[in-house]
Amino acid sequence: VVHRAIAPRVAVRSRWTQETTRVTRYEVAVPAELHPLADTRLRLAPSWTRFNADLDRVSLGAEVRQGGLPAGLYGLAGYRLHVRLDGVLDHEAGLELGAERPGDLPFDVRIGARQRPIADTPLGYEDLAVLDPVGSGGALLTGIEQDLQVREAWGAITAAPLPGGYLYATGAVGAVGENGRRTLAAGAGFDVLSLLARRSSHTLTVKYDLYALGVDDSDVRYFSPTSFAVHTPGLAWRTDARRLTLGLEGGVPLRADAPAGWLAGAVVGVRIREALEIGLRGRTMNDTAWRADGLALVFEGRW
Repeated sequence: VVHRAIAPRVAVRSRWTQETTRVTRYEVAVPAELHPLADTRLRLAPSWTRFNADLDRVSLGAEVRQGGLPAGLYGLAGYRLHVRLDGVLDHEAGLELGAERPGDLPFDVRIGARQRPIADTPLGYEDLAVLDPVGSGGALLTGIEQDLQVREAWGAITAAPLPGGYLYATGAVGAVGENGRRTLAAGAGFDVLSLLARRSSHTLTVKYDLYALGVDDSDVRYFSPTSFAVHTPGLAWRTDARRLTLGLEGGVPLRADAPAGWLAGAVVGVRIREALEIGLRGRTMNDTAWRADGLALVFEGRW
């Protein structure tokens, strides 16, 4: 069997976000992805983060994904070290086991366990060029300064049961410190343009997303409702030309006994050369209990 070499990837990513907690986050990261073996992926991700004007942090993460295991399984292990400029160290670690299209079925499954600072996205969550703005996990600056940690077990499934459609669900059970915490994110979408007889460079996806969160006890250091659920029906348009990608999205977050909220976003991507891309994405969301705004800029290259 001849394995085709996969070109290394390097990105420069900067992001700004602001949330209801009045925490503003600015981050610059330089993630790199290598494939030293046919079924092995290595990611390295140095970064610098500033929370408000009060807290600076440098980080270094490493992640290894090994595919080609029996029954189509893969394993992933990651570690990230955060060093605050006031001398405090934060550690982050995660393990994951998954299967992509087991038995040629149209779904992927993943399970894992992880520990992370409440303000950070879980290890293994992001691709290099993902442009979704990341906030600060609902933490106030006090919670970030006190190094609140999330420890949880989780599972996820994604499926494409028919052309143009998708389903997903991710659930986690764990705790912030000693405070029990449960989350569920699930949704579905369908590209209505896929029903047309001829192929198109455009997609128009009708979508629905659910996010639910519950903690045992409310804590003033982070967003911690004992029961919270928001349903967001929406619509997303995207077009991919030879060197240009454009996208718009909109949605209406709905909660019981609350006014309707709003969500809007846009993305622009430009391929300058075959191995160099630039992407810009902005998103704003208000579900009447929570507001988050973000902007992300990514340069990605392959060689």
